[in-house]
Amino acid sequence: MNSSDIIYGKVPPQAMDIEEMIIGAMLIERDACISALNLLREEMFYSPVNELVFKSISSLFLAHAPIDIGTVTNQLRKEGNIEKVGGAFGVADFTNRVGSSANTEYHCLIVQQKYLGREIIRISSQAVKEGYEETTDILELINTTAKNILKLAQIEGDRDITPVVRVNKALNQMRLAKETGNAITGIKSGLYSIDKITGGWQNQDLIIIAARPGAGKSALAINFASDSGVPTLFFSLEMSDEQIALREMGRGAKLKYTKMRKGEVDSMEFEAAHQQGQIIADGQLYVDSSSKLTIQILRTKLLKAIYEKDIKLVVIDYLNLMEGEQNRNQTTADKISDIVKELKRLAKTLNIPIILLAQLNREVEATESKKPELHHLKSSGAIEEYADMVLLLYRPAYYFKGDFKDCPEPNKLVIKIAKHKQGGTGEVECYCEIDKNIIRDE
Repeated sequence: MNSSDIIYGKVPPQAMDIEEMIIGAMLIERDACISALNLLREEMFYSPVNELVFKSISSLFLAHAPIDIGTVTNQLRKEGNIEKVGGAFGVADFTNRVGSSANTEYHCLIVQQKYLGREIIRISSQAVKEGYEETTDILELINTTAKNILKLAQIEGDRDITPVVRVNKALNQMRLAKETGNAITGIKSGLYSIDKITGGWQNQDLIIIAARPGAGKSALAINFASDSGVPTLFFSLEMSDEQIALREMGRGAKLKYTKMRKGEVDSMEFEAAHQQGQIIADGQLYVDSSSKLTIQILRTKLLKAIYEKDIKLVVIDYLNLMEGEQNRNQTTADKISDIVKELKRLAKTLNIPIILLAQLNREVEATESKKPELHHLKSSGAIEEYADMVLLLYRPAYYFKGDFKDCPEPNKLVIKIAKHKQGGTGEVECYCEIDKNIIRDE
């Protein structure tokens, strides 16, 4: 260690003794190699000596060669690094640091955490340095810093490389479902008819809810967000946070939104709304009603919210109001394609489901049934390609032209699961009172 290793008067996070125990375990047991190579990369080691030995072991493992003191010593000699690690005695000494390889995975996680700590310090220090410079584009600095932090978040996902890890995860999920008798493995939507088909909202999935204006997509999104049972962040580009709160209270108090907005409520109705407001205030739904939302801004806000509020689900209302990058030559279709692609990437990186609302084009109005299909999505090519699930909404009362009291199906909402990469598709019928934001299973 030299003086450059000391930051803010402190030695950077490190655990060299644990690093040595990991390498010792790798030298005596192949399973330890599998665990370590699955969880660590050579740059995660703080000690240059440990990094060199780990690199040599990795080379042998990938070549399907035996791994022991002799083969690793020979590999280091071929790479011209044997003297840097203290010769053959230095290699052999690693095995004296460990009695068993039983805790190798846990030890690897310690080293991984120390590495992440050093990287956070490095990224933050660079951001501080550039933040002081007058020539720095601050928005670009925020974007670069956020991207670098996102790369660190992806390290957690590196554990899934080996077949044994994937199989164990799948078996555990199947075992849990069998033991609980519950096929819902993701975040609940609040509608059992939907969860029965989808299994709930799954981590890393991008879910699209599409409908014509006024058909109920925002109402459904608010229901999904409110009933998730987990900390949820709702980005509203169309409604203010006050409007969303009124809709939430109206749903619980069974009051029409228009009556509440105009104050046309009696004392009992006001009290019912007030009680619902207290419930909402103690809940886990967080609303961001900023008028401008780009992928760059979304990423920054989401990282902050995940850190501060432990957000598990994101809802965005809606796609067509999001802004693309400042590229004047970009068509609307290209903009939507880029946004959808980046949202899918963000869902996967952060390991959370993202629900995105979108509009259907006017072509659906020209059909006899008025029931939407995937090709009615605006820029449907990009949405169909990147979305894991697409829900299309159809409400018969939306197209009824007579007196509403004569409508034969005034409270019917059809939700069509038109695309589902991980499961089945189909239609479910729900009861709805859109003016009160009420949507429930029939």
